[in-house]
Amino acid sequence: MSHWISAAGICALALSPMLVHAQPVSARDPNDQIIREQQEKLREEMLRRSAPASIEFEQPAAAAAGMEDRFPEGLQPQGPAFPIHTIRQDGMALLPEAVFARVTAPFVGRSIGVEHINVLLERVNRALIAAGYTTSRAYVGNQSLQEGVLSLTIVPGRIEQLLFNGTPVGPGDDQAPGVHLALAMKQGDVLRLRDIEQSVDQFNRLRRNNVQVQIRPGTQPGGSIVEFVNRAGQAARYNVSLDNQGAAATGRLRVQLGLDAGNVLGLMESLGAGLTTSTETNALYGTFSVPLGYATLSAMASVSEYQNLIGDTALVHGTSKTYTLSLSRLLQRDQNSKTAMDLSFSHRKSERSVNNISLSPQTQAVLRLGINRLTRFQAGEGLGQWTVDAGISRGMPWLDTNRDPADLPREAARYRFTKLELSASVERPLGSLLTWRSRALGQWSRHPLYSSEQIFAGGVGSVRGFPESSVGGDKGMVWRNEWALQRPPQILGGQIRYEPYLFVDAARLSTVADSRSHALASAGGGLRIAFAGGFAELIAGKPLRTPSEMPKPGWRVNASLAYQF
Repeated sequence: MSHWISAAGICALALSPMLVHAQPVSARDPNDQIIREQQEKLREEMLRRSAPASIEFEQPAAAAAGMEDRFPEGLQPQGPAFPIHTIRQDGMALLPEAVFARVTAPFVGRSIGVEHINVLLERVNRALIAAGYTTSRAYVGNQSLQEGVLSLTIVPGRIEQLLFNGTPVGPGDDQAPGVHLALAMKQGDVLRLRDIEQSVDQFNRLRRNNVQVQIRPGTQPGGSIVEFVNRAGQAARYNVSLDNQGAAATGRLRVQLGLDAGNVLGLMESLGAGLTTSTETNALYGTFSVPLGYATLSAMASVSEYQNLIGDTALVHGTSKTYTLSLSRLLQRDQNSKTAMDLSFSHRKSERSVNNISLSPQTQAVLRLGINRLTRFQAGEGLGQWTVDAGISRGMPWLDTNRDPADLPREAARYRFTKLELSASVERPLGSLLTWRSRALGQWSRHPLYSSEQIFAGGVGSVRGFPESSVGGDKGMVWRNEWALQRPPQILGGQIRYEPYLFVDAARLSTVADSRSHALASAGGGLRIAFAGGFAELIAGKPLRTPSEMPKPGWRVNASLAYQF
């Protein structure tokens, strides 16, 4: 072994205490890109499967616009009528008080007869169906109306029996534990459409599953038999991909291998694993998630390494290990939207060395609380959707993490920090020819951050037309827009699907330590191609605005090819 140390190595050792506290403006661990790509992929998949489950019911015809809020003036009672000053719901109060009051308000303070009561019952039953109680009904029992009080009895429809692929689900059954974990209700519960939709979504989290639901009348009054039918596919899928989206310092050409498996343990769990490798970097990751009714518990672990040459003699080698545990809980859902809250905890340890001489390791723990919403809407000739995700992250002093010294300079990056994050997206058709997709994401922190917590711009997942992670900052925003052609002419009878698009992207980021800001903007076009088991994408982008210290780049072309089997 050589006993000499290069000048670059001596410099790195001498500066290592400063490197620990210095703010890394763009000195990003190359494997952060891989980790964030995987996290973003998981989040996008979560939003995609947030599309409300399609369960069709025969519903009463909708009333004419505005009629639901009016008293049926033209309806003349054929029998006695009584002045009513109070309408209340007895039995199980399934409708929220505000909804019940809104439906019954036109009838309060009126003189009503049997005909009016029938209209009122029809509207209350329609409100029950809209709330998801498709088998519950409102009735009027024998009562005296002379005191001006009308009582509506709500009789709940209940789940008489649950079936999964024809086999009963209940105490002591032979079903796998995962069936119980995925279900958001149990036998004997009030039948609520939202619970059934949530259960279908949890089953269909797994790519191999294709669960549909059938609801049939039961043998008991108000009872229903709910059966989930699954046409399961293969237990595991494998994928391989090749792209040129890696960092220049560690090799632009990347190869990725992946495995996606479902319900291997009988828990309706999703299992994933992958390897990403380039000339000077390797990353191995694994994911796991299990349903818990209205909640989902997820975990992710990644181990990575990289090396790159500084100058001609200093070889930097780095490793990192990241572990993340998260819990997502659905707060609200209806036919067109969902609102969820998620709590996650991440622990990361990074180690670096220069010419085999170790620098100070960095260990960090981050707790994040977020809330997100997805809404689908009718937009012209098709459907659109928008999403929003807001979160707050806090650096925590847990599990032997590094501590910030008391004399830490104001401009130094720190382990104890607070940052706010916000992202929003919209997708909608523009007439019959185009689809517009837009996504903006940003963060804010009043403290300098280490690179793993900064926001970066540049690359296929950010501002296209620039190298990966061209600029970074503690706060700022990235905005992506694209206009894609809908229903282009078919190729080979539709066996090959393709989507050409144009894009305009922009970003502005700033660093707290020196108050400097960096702006990027680009425009270009791309082509996505899908065929049996495969996917390819070609992107050509031209920078329109670059930071003054960055060389003026020309057109940049990125390509990727993936195959799943």
